[in-house]
Amino acid sequence: MKKLVYNCGRFIVIGMIVASLIGCSLLGTGNPQEKLIVTSDIDRWGGFQVSPDNRHFAFSKQIGKKWTISLDGKDGKLYDNIGDMTLMFSPDSNRYCYLAQDNDMMFMVIDGVEQAKYRSVPGGMFIFSPDSKRYAYMSTEGEKTFVVVDGKEGKRYDDIQGASLTFSSDSKRFAYAAQDGDKWTVVLDGEEGKQYDVVVPSTSTLTFSPDCKHFAYAVQQDNQFIIVLDGKESARYDDLGIGLLTFSPDSQKLAFAVMKQDKWVVIVNGEEQKQYDTVAPATIKFSPDSKRLVYFAKRITESEEKAFTVIDGKEGKEYDELWPGSFVFSPDSQRWGYLAKSDKDFFVVIDDKEETKYSGIGIGSLHFSNDSKHYAYVAQKGSKSLTVRDGKESVLYDTISVGSVKFSPDGSHLCYAAATGSKQFMVIDEKKDKEYDKITDGIFSPDSKHCVYVAAIDGKQAVVIDGTPSKKYDKIIITFGGALIFDPDSTSLYYYAVEGQNLYSVTETIK
Repeated sequence: MKKLVYNCGRFIVIGMIVASLIGCSLLGTGNPQEKLIVTSDIDRWGGFQVSPDNRHFAFSKQIGKKWTISLDGKDGKLYDNIGDMTLMFSPDSNRYCYLAQDNDMMFMVIDGVEQAKYRSVPGGMFIFSPDSKRYAYMSTEGEKTFVVVDGKEGKRYDDIQGASLTFSSDSKRFAYAAQDGDKWTVVLDGEEGKQYDVVVPSTSTLTFSPDCKHFAYAVQQDNQFIIVLDGKESARYDDLGIGLLTFSPDSQKLAFAVMKQDKWVVIVNGEEQKQYDTVAPATIKFSPDSKRLVYFAKRITESEEKAFTVIDGKEGKEYDELWPGSFVFSPDSQRWGYLAKSDKDFFVVIDDKEETKYSGIGIGSLHFSNDSKHYAYVAQKGSKSLTVRDGKESVLYDTISVGSVKFSPDGSHLCYAAATGSKQFMVIDEKKDKEYDKITDGIFSPDSKHCVYVAAIDGKQAVVIDGTPSKKYDKIIITFGGALIFDPDSTSLYYYAVEGQNLYSVTETIK
């Protein structure tokens, strides 16, 4: 088993931005309510996880020569071994599972109940359904591999793509890709589909529509590619774009990029759009209301390459470079923005209007507020960083955490984590908070009235609530699923903390 490792304070280069991940720790003087969960040799914990709702805590530990899982401070059964990092909670936080081994036999333990025992169970191939009521995992007996769904073994195959195991969003349907001899098939709800040379291996290959009524996947036959939608084959194409299949939010449209006669083209509901020299498949995106479609394309000549957006079939202005993944729609689908580069300048384009040019833009920092009225991103001037909110620049700082720029739920406030010299601090509505050795990204309460984060001073950690640090601990658990969680009414804050060998569940009352 591997010991738990905390990593606090890395630096990354994003585009032209050098951004601190501003992570991990704090100080304080508050009086929170504490509940002792367990007293244990914390340095010997392995594979620990916090449930999504932050109410349950589990980890593996060694007792003598055996291993066990401790759930909410209560030790489970002892085993010869427990699979490293296989411990996980269900999406609703009420169930848990892990892989165990005893007497050379391997088996899943789900909610404390041992499942069927096999010679081999691949670690990391277990999934809960979105509603947490169902589960599936792979197992191996001899030369054959099969899937276990809700405790029932499926047909034995020569191979199964572990990453293909997929539940629909309503949890009622289940699919995976399997190999029998030299052919591959997709098994949907226990029924085998047509056999092909290859089912294209990708975590996004088997795709249910959001309403779960449609199912699509990509295959290869005779060196050509085919999209299978609800059992019906598309035309054959020379190549498929990575990123593959994209359903619209209303489930009425399916889009993907293919190569045809040395050109790339986006297909929407079987209809070909305009052909281009290159299309970036991963950029295909529908607006939240499903009415708009965007992707990035390129025009390539012997002398130059130019990139541009295609929005609703209309080509945008050409630039030297566009960044895949940078395009965002506003929640109301009426606005959009993306990151572009011309010559040596980086800039954001909002609603087809170019913003101020900078020496760098933080990739992934551009986003709109929930009410779609505001936007913000991180930029760089020389060696300094700043935020831009609705076209207005902040003051300059040494660094700004690219992922920390956040609007409050109501869109009226903006926070981000910044640094000057060796000190880090939160900036809320352009007001600088107290300096600390390190801080995490800020979190707004559901009612938008409070901002919290974790800060570090002199080797201790504490939660800072509206600028005031609470009680100091050795560690605040904000990794491996741990988080600062507000009640829906914003009156309480929950988190896990470690002091010495004690693990506490902590509740802060928000005034």
